[in-house]
Amino acid sequence: SRSDSDSRGQPSALVFDQLVDAGTFRNPVKKFVLVMPVMIIFAVLLIPFFPKLYQRILAVFGPVAALLTAAMVLQLRVFGALAPDIIARRGTYTPRHVMVSLSLAIVVTPFAHILKSIMHVYYRRSLRKAFYANGRDKTWSDLAQTAFCPFILINATVSNFYRMSEKSSLSDITFSALHMGGDRTGYVKIPAHKSLSRTVALSGGAIDAFLLGKKGAGKYRFWMEFLSLSMGDFMLFRPKHRVDRSAHRRRARAFSNESEVKTMATRVAGSATLRLPTVLLQEFIYGLMLAGVALQHGEHCGMARLAWASSALLILMTALLSVFAFLPWLDCLLHSVVIRSMHMILKIPHHSARPPSIVHVTDGGLLDNTGVLQLLRRRSPRILFVYGGNDPKEQFKYLKKLADSAAAEHIGGIFDPVDPRRDLRETFHLFVDDREAPYLRLRVVYGWGTHELPENRQTGDIFMVMSRLTTTSRRPLRPLLTEEEVLSATKFNTGSENGLAGCQHHDLDDSGIVQTDLGGCCCDCCHTHGCNFGRKFPNPPNANQCLTPQMFNSLCRLGHEISEEAVKAITAQTL
Repeated sequence: SRSDSDSRGQPSALVFDQLVDAGTFRNPVKKFVLVMPVMIIFAVLLIPFFPKLYQRILAVFGPVAALLTAAMVLQLRVFGALAPDIIARRGTYTPRHVMVSLSLAIVVTPFAHILKSIMHVYYRRSLRKAFYANGRDKTWSDLAQTAFCPFILINATVSNFYRMSEKSSLSDITFSALHMGGDRTGYVKIPAHKSLSRTVALSGGAIDAFLLGKKGAGKYRFWMEFLSLSMGDFMLFRPKHRVDRSAHRRRARAFSNESEVKTMATRVAGSATLRLPTVLLQEFIYGLMLAGVALQHGEHCGMARLAWASSALLILMTALLSVFAFLPWLDCLLHSVVIRSMHMILKIPHHSARPPSIVHVTDGGLLDNTGVLQLLRRRSPRILFVYGGNDPKEQFKYLKKLADSAAAEHIGGIFDPVDPRRDLRETFHLFVDDREAPYLRLRVVYGWGTHELPENRQTGDIFMVMSRLTTTSRRPLRPLLTEEEVLSATKFNTGSENGLAGCQHHDLDDSGIVQTDLGGCCCDCCHTHGCNFGRKFPNPPNANQCLTPQMFNSLCRLGHEISEEAVKAITAQTL
């Protein structure tokens, strides 16, 4: 009877009231969201005293956030069905919250790939606005049809594919106006609509190289995916056995004549078709969850239970089948943003004889951040190597890595042309001590295991210029570069006589700051208003992606000065 049910339910209500008053149904996420940012800010401010404190806080933040999320779901599913009125009255979780979240997920799912690559899109836009004429992008087909454009090679890294006989999932990939690919993935014709700025942004994903290059990169992978911090992105890669070259040229001409909007629409339509199966699958799973929440009260509990069980089974089956995506009929699962994030966090690469239809491309620095290895493979006789990477202690790890890679691939050996008997480490040490040396010269002998006479072996010369100060480069701050100065045939203004004449921030002239004092980020005001922090010129840290105008100006002028002698040497008729 009703009285009996009320009498039986009253003690339960009292028990639930006591549980609520004791804090069982309190929302811990609210306090967590408020406390963690404060802790992270303090940890960042204490970096000069405790440099690894913020890393430890971030390492704890991820597991705690996952635990609290699981506790929220468990609390809602267990206690929500028993006492929904009490939970709603106490301002905690209600089925309405879940329904709104699932409805939002259904709406956002078709656009999840855009939200996931927001960092890459921002980086790509910044590069385009800073270095492209009028901020307008170009395609690789535009470069192929420009007779005066040099043959550009852009190097990057594929991080999610390896063959059965290989151990590392990292392999290099090269882009040019003709082909894209590598030894592991194979080479294909580059699509006529392939964006040049997108390729450049993929090859320069500094955050990816910095995080994934560290030991124990598992926790960094989690944060890259959780916060969408990856500067790399997934790219379609569909090798074909036969390529119609005449058809490729016709498509290139067609894309060059099409409008930018039409080209973008064609590219979006092609990628959307590949994503459609997984998008529909995700929408169906979210729909089952939404139905389960809507039917969990009243006479449809059995239907709700069936909907939740079906959605859980589909999620489990999809996750398990994605491991076997090397099968042709399961390759479509790799186009799911959720599946790709799961594989990146758990470090589950595509393990098969052929590359997948979509590969993750990121910074080339994970394997070779010099670009010289591609030229060594082509046996270039003269190589001008300008290194602007992060090497403040001048340890030349990248050159040692380059020499090891050239030897491992049996390309050739790198040595000191002054004294071939000298170890490369000694050569590097002498170059560091000689601050007057504007560049470092190395020689490479091509071939491996040949019986040719030494004088018949093909050789090449490497002229390396790096961002370092010489005794003649220690000068005061100079005026900001102008377009007229860059385009003029006269030599750059040294600024030794005029000081900061023409500079927008005159307070720098009275501060006594010289080039080696420059740090900070964003604007020149940082140099004089207590924000001149971080490693100083000419070696700003990779984490500082927002150089001040004066820092950028000083780096440009330094590069122009120290590369002059190297350019003269490499263009000489005889070496």
